[in-house]
Amino acid sequence: MKRFLALLIVLALLAGGGYLLYAKAGFTPRFLVEHRARTEQRVPEHWTCLSQKSDNAQALLFYDPETRQHIFSVYEKQSLGFTFARGGSSDMLLRGILRVPIHIDGACAYLSMNAPGAARVTMPGMEDQVLDPQQPFVVILPPPVKDVAFLDAQGGPIPVNFHQSGHSPAPEN
Repeated sequence: MKRFLALLIVLALLAGGGYLLYAKAGFTPRFLVEHRARTEQRVPEHWTCLSQKSDNAQALLFYDPETRQHIFSVYEKQSLGFTFARGGSSDMLLRGILRVPIHIDGACAYLSMNAPGAARVTMPGMEDQVLDPQQPFVVILPPPVKDVAFLDAQGGPIPVNFHQSGHSPAPEN
């Protein structure tokens, strides 16, 4: 009986500590990132979520297939879990491809509602990734992110826009 009570106390302390990390300090375990993003950014439950994970980040694109309204979130790994790094809504997601740097390791997340019809992404040293040109996408590319190209179905290049906190996204060179 004493062991059972001790186990209950330990479990209660762990649950309370987990709650404090989640609710108060902003750290989120990977399995709760989507839930937290939906809650904090007030994303309607019926919106679709596209998500891609890397070792150090998770990028999410929430959207309503009917209206094309959207919200994106990028979470970066910290020592105690994942924290919100940047997100919101951007016209660049509707018109083109938005590049969001992942500062912790130099990777980049690319998000788009795919109006330009991206069908493939290429990067030296990486196998080409095929995309559905009719569907939104989220792609995280590992560092070093160099010479990335998004191509339409005919192989033509699609420009990428760079996300800068506090500024309007500017075209990438």
